[in-house]
Amino acid sequence: MTASLAANPSIPLPSSMAQPIAAVARDFVPRTRSPQPWSPATAASQVSPIVGASEFPQAPRARVRLLDSIDAYARQLEKRLGNLPDTVTAYDDRISVLEEQASVEGYFLNSRSREIFLDFFKNNPLIQLGHLFLLENGNLRAVWKGADASHVGLQFLDNGLIQYVLSKQRHADLPVSRAYGRDTPSGVIGQISALQLDQVLYR
Repeated sequence: MTASLAANPSIPLPSSMAQPIAAVARDFVPRTRSPQPWSPATAASQVSPIVGASEFPQAPRARVRLLDSIDAYARQLEKRLGNLPDTVTAYDDRISVLEEQASVEGYFLNSRSREIFLDFFKNNPLIQLGHLFLLENGNLRAVWKGADASHVGLQFLDNGLIQYVLSKQRHADLPVSRAYGRDTPSGVIGQISALQLDQVLYR
Protein backbone atom coordinates (compact mmCIF):
# COMPACT_ATOMS: atom_id res chain seq x y z
CA MET A 1 0.00 0.00 0.00
CA THR A 2 1.32 3.42 -0.87
CA ALA A 3 0.10 6.92 -0.20
CA SER A 4 1.18 10.15 -1.81
CA LEU A 5 1.86 13.75 -0.99
CA ALA A 6 0.66 15.86 -3.90
CA ALA A 7 2.79 18.78 -4.95
CA ASN A 8 1.65 22.37 -4.60
CA PRO A 9 2.69 24.87 -7.27
CA SER A 10 6.17 25.93 -6.35
CA ILE A 11 7.96 29.14 -6.99
CA PRO A 12 9.33 29.01 -10.55
CA LEU A 13 13.01 29.40 -11.02
CA PRO A 14 14.22 32.57 -12.70
CA SER A 15 14.36 32.46 -16.45
CA SER A 16 17.46 31.07 -18.06
CA MET A 17 20.50 33.22 -17.96
CA ALA A 18 20.81 35.62 -20.87
CA GLN A 19 22.71 34.11 -23.74
CA PRO A 20 26.17 35.56 -24.34
CA ILE A 21 26.27 38.10 -27.07
CA ALA A 22 27.24 36.47 -30.33
CA ALA A 23 30.77 37.24 -31.44
CA VAL A 24 30.95 39.91 -34.10
CA ALA A 25 32.86 38.61 -37.10
CA ARG A 26 34.30 40.70 -39.89
CA ASP A 27 35.43 39.54 -43.30
CA PHE A 28 38.92 40.69 -44.12
CA VAL A 29 39.75 40.83 -47.83
CA PRO A 30 43.45 40.92 -48.68
CA ARG A 31 44.27 44.30 -50.07
CA THR A 32 46.33 44.68 -53.22
CA ARG A 33 49.44 46.81 -52.93
CA SER A 34 48.63 50.37 -53.84
CA PRO A 35 50.66 51.77 -56.69
CA GLN A 36 50.63 55.16 -55.00
CA PRO A 37 53.61 56.11 -52.86
CA TRP A 38 53.15 55.80 -49.11
CA SER A 39 51.88 58.82 -47.27
CA PRO A 40 50.05 59.34 -43.94
CA ALA A 41 46.84 60.10 -45.84
CA THR A 42 46.91 56.93 -47.95
CA ALA A 43 47.91 54.78 -44.96
CA ALA A 44 45.03 56.12 -42.90
CA SER A 45 42.57 55.34 -45.66
CA GLN A 46 43.63 51.66 -45.66
CA VAL A 47 43.27 51.05 -41.94
CA SER A 48 40.03 49.35 -40.89
CA PRO A 49 38.03 51.45 -38.46
CA ILE A 50 38.08 50.36 -34.80
CA VAL A 51 34.88 48.74 -33.68
CA GLY A 52 33.30 51.11 -31.21
CA ALA A 53 30.93 50.51 -28.33
CA SER A 54 28.10 51.86 -30.46
CA GLU A 55 28.30 48.68 -32.57
CA PHE A 56 27.22 46.61 -29.52
CA PRO A 57 23.82 48.11 -28.64
CA GLN A 58 22.69 44.90 -26.92
CA ALA A 59 25.65 44.59 -24.56
CA PRO A 60 24.38 46.85 -21.75
CA ARG A 61 20.89 45.35 -21.99
CA ALA A 62 22.27 41.80 -21.88
CA ARG A 63 24.31 42.60 -18.79
CA VAL A 64 21.21 43.98 -17.12
CA ARG A 65 19.23 40.82 -17.96
CA LEU A 66 22.04 38.66 -16.58
CA LEU A 67 22.21 40.60 -13.32
CA ASP A 68 18.42 40.56 -13.02
CA SER A 69 18.40 36.75 -13.38
CA ILE A 70 21.08 36.31 -10.73
CA ASP A 71 19.25 38.68 -8.39
CA ALA A 72 15.95 36.88 -8.96
CA TYR A 73 17.61 33.52 -8.27
CA ALA A 74 19.07 34.87 -5.03
CA ARG A 75 15.65 36.12 -3.93
CA GLN A 76 14.05 32.76 -4.76
CA LEU A 77 16.73 30.90 -2.83
CA GLU A 78 16.41 33.20 0.18
CA LYS A 79 12.64 32.73 0.23
CA ARG A 80 12.90 28.94 -0.09
CA LEU A 81 15.46 28.78 2.70
CA GLY A 82 13.16 30.86 4.89
CA ASN A 83 10.29 28.46 4.22
CA LEU A 84 12.42 25.32 4.56
CA PRO A 85 11.59 24.59 8.24
CA ASP A 86 7.86 24.71 7.48
CA THR A 87 8.31 22.49 4.43
CA VAL A 88 10.34 19.93 6.40
CA THR A 89 7.67 19.95 9.11
CA ALA A 90 5.00 19.32 6.47
CA TYR A 91 7.00 16.40 5.11
CA ASP A 92 7.52 15.05 8.62
CA ASP A 93 3.78 15.20 9.28
CA ARG A 94 3.03 13.44 6.02
CA ILE A 95 5.64 10.75 6.70
CA SER A 96 4.00 10.14 10.09
CA VAL A 97 0.65 9.60 8.37
CA LEU A 98 2.23 7.18 5.88
CA GLU A 99 3.90 5.36 8.77
CA GLU A 100 0.61 4.94 10.61
CA GLN A 101 -1.10 3.63 7.49
CA ALA A 102 1.75 1.21 6.84
CA SER A 103 1.68 -0.20 10.36
CA VAL A 104 -1.95 -1.18 9.88
CA GLU A 105 -0.91 -3.32 6.92
CA GLY A 106 2.08 -4.86 8.70
CA TYR A 107 5.12 -2.99 7.40
CA PHE A 108 7.09 -0.12 8.86
CA LEU A 109 9.04 2.96 7.89
CA ASN A 110 12.78 2.60 7.49
CA SER A 111 14.10 5.43 9.68
CA ARG A 112 17.35 5.58 7.71
CA SER A 113 15.40 6.12 4.49
CA ARG A 114 13.52 8.98 6.15
CA GLU A 115 16.79 10.55 7.28
CA ILE A 116 18.34 10.35 3.80
CA PHE A 117 15.23 11.79 2.19
CA LEU A 118 15.08 14.80 4.52
CA ASP A 119 18.82 15.45 4.14
CA PHE A 120 18.44 15.33 0.35
CA PHE A 121 15.62 17.86 0.48
CA LYS A 122 17.44 20.16 2.92
CA ASN A 123 20.59 20.12 0.78
CA ASN A 124 18.56 20.99 -2.34
CA PRO A 125 16.03 23.58 -1.12
CA LEU A 126 14.97 24.65 -4.61
CA ILE A 127 13.47 21.23 -5.35
CA GLN A 128 9.73 21.49 -5.67
CA LEU A 129 7.35 19.34 -3.65
CA GLY A 130 6.76 15.96 -5.19
CA HIS A 131 4.53 12.97 -4.57
CA LEU A 132 5.78 10.97 -1.59
CA PHE A 133 5.19 7.23 -1.16
CA LEU A 134 6.06 4.67 1.51
CA LEU A 135 6.93 1.35 -0.12
CA GLU A 136 6.34 -2.05 1.40
CA ASN A 137 10.10 -2.47 1.93
CA GLY A 138 9.93 0.52 4.31
CA ASN A 139 11.70 2.98 2.01
CA LEU A 140 10.39 6.38 0.98
CA ARG A 141 10.02 7.11 -2.72
CA ALA A 142 9.46 10.57 -4.18
CA VAL A 143 8.19 11.22 -7.71
CA TRP A 144 8.13 14.38 -9.81
CA LYS A 145 6.20 14.40 -13.09
CA GLY A 146 6.57 16.74 -16.04
CA ALA A 147 3.88 17.97 -18.40
CA ASP A 148 4.72 15.12 -20.80
CA ALA A 149 6.12 11.63 -20.21
CA SER A 150 9.16 13.05 -18.40
CA HIS A 151 9.46 12.13 -14.74
CA VAL A 152 11.93 11.66 -11.88
CA GLY A 153 11.50 8.83 -9.38
CA LEU A 154 13.84 8.48 -6.39
CA GLN A 155 13.87 5.76 -3.73
CA PHE A 156 15.93 6.55 -0.64
CA LEU A 157 17.87 3.48 0.44
CA ASP A 158 19.18 2.77 3.94
CA ASN A 159 22.81 2.57 2.75
CA GLY A 160 22.93 6.27 1.88
CA LEU A 161 22.38 5.74 -1.84
CA ILE A 162 19.39 6.75 -3.95
CA GLN A 163 17.81 4.47 -6.52
CA TYR A 164 16.69 6.57 -9.48
CA VAL A 165 14.39 6.01 -12.43
CA LEU A 166 14.45 8.87 -14.95
CA SER A 167 12.39 9.38 -18.11
CA LYS A 168 12.84 12.23 -20.57
CA GLN A 169 10.40 13.01 -23.38
CA ARG A 170 12.62 14.92 -25.82
CA HIS A 171 10.25 14.93 -28.79
CA ALA A 172 6.66 13.75 -29.12
CA ASP A 173 7.51 11.54 -32.12
CA LEU A 174 10.62 9.93 -30.58
CA PRO A 175 10.96 7.21 -27.94
CA VAL A 176 11.32 8.30 -24.31
CA SER A 177 14.92 8.38 -23.05
CA ARG A 178 15.34 6.44 -19.81
CA ALA A 179 18.04 6.01 -17.18
CA TYR A 180 18.06 4.05 -13.95
CA GLY A 181 20.50 2.92 -11.32
CA ARG A 182 21.86 3.77 -7.88
CA ASP A 183 24.08 6.68 -6.96
CA THR A 184 24.99 9.10 -4.19
CA PRO A 185 22.69 12.12 -3.68
CA SER A 186 25.10 14.42 -5.55
CA GLY A 187 25.52 11.82 -8.27
CA VAL A 188 21.76 11.60 -8.73
CA ILE A 189 21.56 15.37 -9.17
CA GLY A 190 24.20 15.02 -11.89
CA GLN A 191 22.22 12.24 -13.60
CA ILE A 192 19.09 14.41 -13.57
CA SER A 193 20.97 17.32 -15.15
CA ALA A 194 22.60 15.05 -17.74
CA LEU A 195 19.17 13.90 -18.91
CA GLN A 196 17.92 17.53 -18.92
CA LEU A 197 15.25 16.93 -16.28
CA ASP A 198 16.08 19.96 -14.14
CA GLN A 199 12.82 21.68 -15.03
CA VAL A 200 10.87 18.65 -13.75
CA LEU A 201 12.65 18.68 -10.40
CA TYR A 202 13.11 22.44 -9.92
CA ARG A 203 10.18 23.83 -11.93
